[in-house]
Amino acid sequence: MLLLIACPFGETSRISLLRNVFLTAGFGMMGEIEQAFQVSKGFFSLGSSEKAKYKSGDWIKDSFHGYVPPDLEGLDTDYGQKDMKESFNLRPIIKETDSNEFPEIPDVPKMKACLIDLYQNCKILHQRILEIMAKGLKLKFPCPMLLLQPNRVLGYDFRDTMALASKCGQIGTKRNCTTLRTLYYPPLQSDDEIEDMPMRCGEHSDYGAITLLFQDTTGGLEVRSVDGRWIPVQHIPDTVLVNLGDLMQRWTSDVYRAAKHRVVFSPKTVNLSRQSIAFFGNPDDDAIIECLDGSNKYPPISALDYIIARTKKSFSIGDT
Repeated sequence: MLLLIACPFGETSRISLLRNVFLTAGFGMMGEIEQAFQVSKGFFSLGSSEKAKYKSGDWIKDSFHGYVPPDLEGLDTDYGQKDMKESFNLRPIIKETDSNEFPEIPDVPKMKACLIDLYQNCKILHQRILEIMAKGLKLKFPCPMLLLQPNRVLGYDFRDTMALASKCGQIGTKRNCTTLRTLYYPPLQSDDEIEDMPMRCGEHSDYGAITLLFQDTTGGLEVRSVDGRWIPVQHIPDTVLVNLGDLMQRWTSDVYRAAKHRVVFSPKTVNLSRQSIAFFGNPDDDAIIECLDGSNKYPPISALDYIIARTKKSFSIGDT
């Protein structure tokens, strides 16, 4: 998921600019990421009954904070099988949030503060990427937030850069469902042949705008190319991987495309656990996503309605 976009730009400078943002190495968060992996590992190593104390509520009624046990989610809804993973979700974390939604975890005392800090820093990076992507689209749409200010300062056209980010301005509040997920994939407890093994995470595209992904060295992540081949995504130290979601594809009329991806076992990883952390950046709940170029290639849709529909479908597999 390195630069998983259909890049239409002919200008070398624009391609370089996008690449430098998408493949962001050494940007000051990697120490935080390592700590987040450590505290997450501590949580997932707890017993099932202990983890169940922090189980997530219903995603639609509540905030979706908390632990999601194995066998509840299946992202490949056509495949119809559950993913082999468990996760801990974090969303809205500003003052308006009820502190009970993310209680202290005595066995992992640093987990709460660590994940909250990571959420905030991912939010900053997410918005920066949106601004650069909008700049690359060469948009000329006014941003309501800036109507009373000069649009151009030192040659920088804010109408270009805010076309996407202005609809993601409520990240970190109850008015935006952006979620940080820390995920654990256990080793396979089976001697079956590789061909018969289930997916760790089924084929899917992400739902929202941008996903920031951090993974360990175990491997298994694959992305489907435009010609249908599955390509392994190698681990690159000190790097965040960026993937684009369905709403981004609709928003930009297929200029930026959502990539199908999955997580698989291999003979080398079948007895290994795997960890990843993903920041699923979404437009604000009340945002109406419509084609920025005016083409109406995709009809306007409520960001929240779309994400809820996709989420309900993936969790319904766990009920079968």
